[in-house]
Amino acid sequence: DWSSDVCSSDLFDNSQIPLYYGSAGQINAVLPQEATVGAHSLHVGRYTDSSHSQLAAQSVNFTIQITAVSMAFVETTNGGSPVLAVQYQDGGFAGAARPVVPGDIVTLYLTGLGATNPAFPDGAAPGTTAAAIHQPQVLVEGGPAQILYAGVQPQYPGLDEIVLVVPQYSLPSGKTTAAFAISVPSVSQAVTYEVPAN
Repeated sequence: DWSSDVCSSDLFDNSQIPLYYGSAGQINAVLPQEATVGAHSLHVGRYTDSSHSQLAAQSVNFTIQITAVSMAFVETTNGGSPVLAVQYQDGGFAGAARPVVPGDIVTLYLTGLGATNPAFPDGAAPGTTAAAIHQPQVLVEGGPAQILYAGVQPQYPGLDEIVLVVPQYSLPSGKTTAAFAISVPSVSQAVTYEVPAN
């Protein structure tokens, strides 16, 4: 039972990495920034004490693949369907009651934008901005959005953000969503969401 109130530790290539949350169905940890692209080993240990000297249980070793970029966006649900979380500068979120319009400045949250310049201590909240080395591109209904910032979210380790200006676009008659096509051209990764829009 990984949800017990005990100390846990993730081992990445046999080195301990920061663990932030553990439950029966989820474990949150931050991989080292210097980790190379390719295969790596990972296993989790559950300990009875904070010195990690009394091992209570451990997972099997398993292999994970690291890529330069592996975008996974924060989503909300709308009637059970996943919807991209698009946040306005005032803290509100885009939705049917408040669709995006050209000129809006919005933030998208994600993990997996990869290495940054400058780097910062592993597992620490950056405390400042650090731009992603592999910069994303966002097309809204085919038109390029101006990217104001793409990199780490300063307050939370492991979280990234993309801040952009929604470009001018026109929607076909009857369409109430705009396609946000988000890609990182340097690594050929792409994802598309439909966002409530006028």
